[in-house]
Amino acid sequence: FADFSYRSMLPWQPQKFVLGSGSMVANLNGTQSYFLAFRLPVDVKLPYKVALKSELNGRWLHASYLFAPTVVLLDEGFQPIRSEDIGLCEHMGWSDETSGAFGSLKVDSKQARYLLVYSSAEQQSGKTYWEQSPASFSSSTAASLQMNSAGSFSIPHGPDGALWVGMMNKTYEKALANAICKKATKGDGVLNTLRTALPLPWSNGNDGKTGHSPP
Repeated sequence: FADFSYRSMLPWQPQKFVLGSGSMVANLNGTQSYFLAFRLPVDVKLPYKVALKSELNGRWLHASYLFAPTVVLLDEGFQPIRSEDIGLCEHMGWSDETSGAFGSLKVDSKQARYLLVYSSAEQQSGKTYWEQSPASFSSSTAASLQMNSAGSFSIPHGPDGALWVGMMNKTYEKALANAICKKATKGDGVLNTLRTALPLPWSNGNDGKTGHSPP
């Protein structure tokens, strides 16, 4: 890790980096990957969060992939403190800034001085859950996107792509809070949930038996 250049400071807000032809590449833990290296701020109160966002790479959703990041925190001697495959969650907002696959890293070690971002073998062979509403597409488009009945996809990870990295801001924090990380569990329906949460006023509460109907 000491052989890499850490001249670039971690951006104070998420900044776009395109990883691909012409980018730095290294063999890390037996896997070739494009990578980014940053110096971390030393005058920021701990803990703080680093925001990451991967953009879909491809014209058609069913043929797209994304760069899934792995992060390594290093101390001043370039020794690893922690390594983590970042889980990504989908959020489709009203702008490019609020759309993509979002993730974050919590920095809580006062020894952390540098950050290395690459994609591990596990990440490159993995997938990210992606959900779309079939109603938002025409029938021909839906067919071309190969939607299943639930309107969800598994986007494979690839070796390159666009990645946003920087200090967490309110826009990314809000997108992460509303992002979809996995398929929702099937419930019993809205009406049944309401009946459970809000007992009917004419229920007497005795073993589920009901009294007379209100006038």
